[in-house]
Amino acid sequence: MERERVILPDMIRKKDIPKYFPMSRTKGEEIFKLTWEEAERGDKIPIQCTAEYDSLKYISRKAYAYYLHYGMRLQDSIARKSVPPFSAVEYQDYI
Repeated sequence: MERERVILPDMIRKKDIPKYFPMSRTKGEEIFKLTWEEAERGDKIPIQCTAEYDSLKYISRKAYAYYLHYGMRLQDSIARKSVPPFSAVEYQDYI
């Protein structure tokens, strides 16, 4: 009998960021906050990439990687027009 392949969850919390991305915890939390705010806007990162349960907040690792790549351009109102919307398919190789 063949074992099924286990697919790890895509969602991460603030404290898990140093496990997946090479950065300090404080810098990771700062970028997490910016990514969360970007997802709340809803035009580039869909709100479905976030999850909130009481005080716990989770965000998709792929969406986080997207923000790491395009974060500077997303903060500029002119440059953000040229940023493509988030596509999980494109970012699956980063994770």
